[in-house]
This record gives sequence, C-alpha cells and structure tokens, in this order.
Amino acid sequence: MIINVMLAVFIAELMIGRTPEYLGKKIVPSEMKMVALYILITPLLVLAY
Repeated sequence: MIINVMLAVFIAELMIGRTPEYLGKKIVPSEMKMVALYILITPLLVLAY
C-alpha cells in the first residue's frame, strides 16, 4: 500500500509544481525506480501464472 501512496504523492506533487516529498522527506530517484519496478512487475507476475 505504501508503494501506491508514494506513486500518488509523486505524481500529485509534480502536477502542482513542488518537489515530491512524503512525510517531510524528499522522494529520491532510487525510490521512484523501485516503485516503478513494483508497478510493472506485479501485473507481469499475475499474467505469468
């Protein structure tokens, strides 16, 4: 669930023109890469089985 929250916060804050932060901490690119990987791998695993 935290992955979906981080993705939503990242997209929402970019749309309003702010630096993406969650609970006062900046979301760094490595965290967004992990979120993107999770978002892409989950449907692929479901389709594989």
